[in-house]
Amino acid sequence: MPRNASGIYTQPSNTQAVQGNIISPDAYNSLITDIGTELTNSLDRQGRSAMGANLPMGGFKVVNAAEPTSAQDVATKNYIDTTVAPINATIAGLQSTLVFLRPENNLSDVSNVATARTNLGLGTMATQNNVVAANLPSGSTILLNTFAANNSATVSDTTSFTAAYTDYEIVVSNLVPGTGGVDLGFQVHSGGSFANTLYEYSQIAVSVVGSAVSGNASGPNISLSQPGGVTVSALPGWNARIHITEPTQTFGPKVISWELTMPSTSGGMHTVRGGGWWYGGAGAVTGFQL
Repeated sequence: MPRNASGIYTQPSNTQAVQGNIISPDAYNSLITDIGTELTNSLDRQGRSAMGANLPMGGFKVVNAAEPTSAQDVATKNYIDTTVAPINATIAGLQSTLVFLRPENNLSDVSNVATARTNLGLGTMATQNNVVAANLPSGSTILLNTFAANNSATVSDTTSFTAAYTDYEIVVSNLVPGTGGVDLGFQVHSGGSFANTLYEYSQIAVSVVGSAVSGNASGPNISLSQPGGVTVSALPGWNARIHITEPTQTFGPKVISWELTMPSTSGGMHTVRGGGWWYGGAGAVTGFQL
């Protein structure tokens, strides 16, 4: 009979010896076999077999153990005190002197934001709290100004064209004329006034149905929309991108190119592409007027 849950051995039934009676071979052999099984299941002091299950200590110690040398060896108290405890003490000391950055703070807990950005080695842009135009890569687009028509006959700017940049793009968005049948003209500002002569340009206008009208002209301005009074006073109005290169150069005419879309009286949208120049002298262009 095996031991019970508490490890107590009980002799198998019908194997007890009775004084004066002949011992039964079957009972004797059963008892010897049972005892042998339990001896085999007992803990061998020579360590000749591994444990068959966890070894509960019942609140008692494992004493006089050797120091661990392999990964699965039991660690003694001495080993913990002399090896692990000093490491923990070092970590505790570092925690009292080091400042940790918390991910949820997004670097807001650094003492000097500008210095931290510089130390990251990300370049000049990384040390700016706001984007500075001078620090943008070459070829970047920079918004210089915005204007609203506000029921005015013209829209003009005389402050944005400077020698700081060589290429300028003017974006016209949903500019609705007060009346139909008018053209959108472009004039340059030079020498303190808007020039109303010496413009030449050519353009091609394509309608939604595929018809095309081309032509060239000269006059008091560059006509960006399709000539002939086909403009409709309705949304989306004129939408255009106008490009002028080196307006402040002083060695020759100033070249303008553009692309424009607009609703027309013939129905649908028209697209107008063109180019032209103002050849009124070599003076710098300092602004424009629509």
